Amino acid sequence: MKKLKRNTKVDAKLRQCYVYEIRIDGVVRYVGKGRNGRIYSHLIDAKRTASRSDVKISNLSPHFRKMLVSAVRRGSNIVEKMVASNITDGEAYTMERQMIGNYHKRHAGQLWNTIDERFMDPKHLPKKWANPVNPLYRLSRPLNELLDRSMARPSRTPTIATVE
Repeated sequence: MKKLKRNTKVDAKLRQCYVYEIRIDGVVRYVGKGRNGRIYSHLIDAKRTASRSDVKISNLSPHFRKMLVSAVRRGSNIVEKMVASNITDGEAYTMERQMIGNYHKRHAGQLWNTIDERFMDPKHLPKKWANPVNPLYRLSRPLNELLDRSMARPSRTPTIATVE
C-alpha cells in the first residue's frame, strides 16, 4: 500500500495559531489567542496610549486596555508569554476558553479579559464575582445553583397523571 504524502505547506498554514498570557508583576492578567504579532500588539498600543498626557485612563475601553495602560504608567513589570504554539484555530480557541474558565473559577477577578459567562460551562463559574465590564455578561448565581442541584439529583422516571 502506498503511503500518502502530507501537504506540509497546507498543514503549516493551518497550524499558525498560538495561545498566550500577559503577566503583570508576575500575575496572569490576560489570556489570548493569536497569530503573527498579536501577542505584542496589546503592549505596543498600551505604551503609545500611556505616553500621551491628554489620555484619561478612566475613558479607555475595553477593561483590559484600561488596566494595561494603567500598569504601564505605574511602571509594572509586563511580560508576554506564549503558552502553546503551532496549533490550529480550533485548538487555540478551545485552549483559550479552558484557560479563561479555569482562571475565572479558581481566581475570580484575576483576569482582565472580558468574560461572558453566558457561553461558559457552569462548572467554571465562581460562587461570587462582580464583572466590572458588563453586568449583562454575568449569569445570576441562583440560576447557577439551580443547575448544580439539578445535575446532582438522580434522574427520575416521569409519572403520568391520569384523569378519570
